[in-house]
Amino acid sequence: MSRKRLDRKLFTGMFARYRAAMESNKRYIVIVGGSNSSKSYSAHQSECLSLLTAKADTLMLRKKSVDLRKSCYKLVRKNFQSWGYIPDRIAMTYSGDNRAARDKKTGREIAFVGAADIASLKSAAEYCRAVMEEADQFEFEDFLELDRRVRHPTAKVQIVLVLNPVSEDHWIKTQLIDNPAYADQVLVVHCTYHDNEYAAPEDIARLEALKDISEYDYEVYVLGKWGQIRTGKEYVHNFSFVKHVKPAPFIPGTPVHLSWDFNVNPYMTMTCYQIAPSGSGGWQVRQFDEICLEHPRNSVEAVCEEYLARYWHSYPMHLRSQGFVYGDAQGNNRIEGKSNERRYDWVKAGLRPILHNNSDRTMKHNPSVIRQRDFFNNILGGKYPIEWIIDPRCKNTIVDNQKLKQGEVGFLVEKAKDAAGTTYEKYGHCYTTESYFAIGAFSNFFEQDMNRR
Repeated sequence: MSRKRLDRKLFTGMFARYRAAMESNKRYIVIVGGSNSSKSYSAHQSECLSLLTAKADTLMLRKKSVDLRKSCYKLVRKNFQSWGYIPDRIAMTYSGDNRAARDKKTGREIAFVGAADIASLKSAAEYCRAVMEEADQFEFEDFLELDRRVRHPTAKVQIVLVLNPVSEDHWIKTQLIDNPAYADQVLVVHCTYHDNEYAAPEDIARLEALKDISEYDYEVYVLGKWGQIRTGKEYVHNFSFVKHVKPAPFIPGTPVHLSWDFNVNPYMTMTCYQIAPSGSGGWQVRQFDEICLEHPRNSVEAVCEEYLARYWHSYPMHLRSQGFVYGDAQGNNRIEGKSNERRYDWVKAGLRPILHNNSDRTMKHNPSVIRQRDFFNNILGGKYPIEWIIDPRCKNTIVDNQKLKQGEVGFLVEKAKDAAGTTYEKYGHCYTTESYFAIGAFSNFFEQDMNRR
């Protein structure tokens, strides 16, 4: 029986992305995203099509074997039936250890396997691909065992993990995607219902309703973001990704507000804001960028140069924005071994084109960290007529607001080491610039906060 010509309308945009990922040279393909994105359906469609020209066998896996029949097996059978390949070309069996879709023409098959069966796979079996459906249900040990077992003497071997990103602490994120040992072998494909042009309007409405029901569910199942498990000890407890992370492009000609933290590890930090009137008669704070430069560019001079390259030199004179400087009060102290030099002297020299006589809004003394925390949370919580939005590309700022936890005094400091063995604070650098800017830009509200104590 010849291969049929299938109508392109059978396939979603996600299907095309899945097929493109299969063409990559990566061993590990992570298909991660929200509900109704067609990620699982597209994976099964693709594997069905691949079987018709396969030169090796494929594994379809679930954590529990009992789930295979009503999920992977059922979906594969549905595809082949609707395409007209059953019973002439494809034989479907599901009994005991014989659970497979077999191509009668070539003898190649898609085998359906549970995690408990991985260790019993013949090491010499010619598998070219393994698809882990609902991969977040598997253990890291399951993955390692599968990685050892899936092999082929000549064909490219791939392991595909399909999942909703239920927790950023899941091993798929921490031990596979973020692990330097796998850095050059992993391809991550992120998807949402926007990748499925056939998603029903009522399903989309149901998903979007989660925005007002559960922020965690909205982030995971609609935005396809890695879930942030809330512990109740969040330092920036009023931060909401859904509420505060929105596009905030730079507005040429509008004054800028630049806030500094002078730690050099893991990067030198400057966060960038503009303030615009809001529709409610208050203000909209727009963080349009963060400049966090790592070694060897983790210096005041390099950060200033980077800012000018992005937002000064690339605009005509009438659209260049003048600016104000905020940040750690300790930057006004003399630097040991540098005579009378201060870090803000370097800032003012580096940003000279955008500054004026009233640009310095740095504090004489840093307020207590608890007062900084409370004031910033009050702003995010809507206590003042200030809408605070952060552009999605400000990833370090967003991570700080999500990751920081309450310590005995201030936020809990989490240490990390770089390749040279230097210890540094992993989070908090962008958050401190936020809080410095908030106090400097809205000092009258900060005074009100202090007087209420």
